Amino acid sequence: TIYTNKPAVVLVINNTPGSEAVTVSAGATCAGLLGAIKATDGSVQAYAITDSEAAPKTGTTALVTGDTLTVTAEDGETTADYAITVAAE
Repeated sequence: TIYTNKPAVVLVINNTPGSEAVTVSAGATCAGLLGAIKATDGSVQAYAITDSEAAPKTGTTALVTGDTLTVTAEDGETTADYAITVAAE
């Protein structure tokens, strides 16, 4: 599971298994999201963002509703896909 240390970027996180979701502020970027989340248990996690067609997104690319944040646990096997929603301005 994840939490945010930058509530101005990440507005809401749902860590419920099977319903994982994250809502970000309008204008948020991939780098902004990745810099604003951490593992709730302090473990080392890997993060990847993809668009609705599973193409990777990185850096200053703007997030859009329908993107997905994939979180891979420290074991390298356990994953969770968080549906990304961008809040209205």
